[in-house]
Amino acid sequence: MNGFPPGFAYERETISAVIHGANPLVERNIRVRLRANKHGLCGNLIPPARPTAKFQRATGRLQLRLAAHIPLPRAENLYIETGEVREQFLSKGRRHDAGQHPYCLVHWCGMVLHLEQYLLDVRKLKPLSVISFQQVPGSLPVILGPSAILSLTLELREKPESQWCENESENPIAVLETDISPYPPHCIPQAIAAMGVYGYVSCDPETWTSPLLALPMQYGSLIIQHRKNGALPQPALVLDSALPLGTGPDSYFECEFHVLGASSAIEKGESPIRIKTSPEKMLGAAVASVRPPEPGVVCDPILGNRYGRAATMVTELKAHDLEIW
Repeated sequence: MNGFPPGFAYERETISAVIHGANPLVERNIRVRLRANKHGLCGNLIPPARPTAKFQRATGRLQLRLAAHIPLPRAENLYIETGEVREQFLSKGRRHDAGQHPYCLVHWCGMVLHLEQYLLDVRKLKPLSVISFQQVPGSLPVILGPSAILSLTLELREKPESQWCENESENPIAVLETDISPYPPHCIPQAIAAMGVYGYVSCDPETWTSPLLALPMQYGSLIIQHRKNGALPQPALVLDSALPLGTGPDSYFECEFHVLGASSAIEKGESPIRIKTSPEKMLGAAVASVRPPEPGVVCDPILGNRYGRAATMVTELKAHDLEIW
């Protein structure tokens, strides 16, 4: 028994257009059908039903509007994607529409600027400029942004032997697992999500040629927030991302950052900084959530991007406490 009714089938079509930095526009038009058999689910690709021209135009227009807004030294890190996910179930010979999920994603140097069903209104973005880390006052409080929180938490959860993971329910930071990702292409029905890694891989043909051991065994999404709430200090140094570059006592993280000004203006770091630290130390320094959970992204060129929601958290650290390499 595989848990699926006889004749069960699930179709998923993902259409999108992506522009990353100065690279040419890339189309994605994937339609996959999963059918139940005595072994579980059998997946195969079927011809796409719809063109991508609508999303090519939307992504191109958004790139033009953002070009005058994003500081040139960091424009190569701008990622824009517009698309739609359409789902259908087939049961007892009848099709059931499971919905259409349009989305627009814009992220830049660790900051998810927009991830919603509607297109980004560039006029609503805060003013952006560039700053070097040497110009950052050492007295500024350190804040962890959603992508940094998500990355540090995922890094810790890959170490189940750590004390932080053993006592996760007692930690001041609450972590909720969910199948509902803020990024629609990563959302799948609960019945398929219950299959764990096999369910997620079945819905993602881009992983079908990868060895199973090369894939992350923790799929789904996370919602992360501190059990205490606090006020957002301004100005402050915000760490936008935390890319692990080592393990053990000599571990360090490459972090994108920005300075949040008193008037909410953003001065983006002209280049990432490397901080000698550990996930336990950084998350342990968090004292309160200062914003509700918002979308974050952990960029991985090998395994693909991971998306989740995390609160912005203020820490007990000051900028001069960071051990910069």
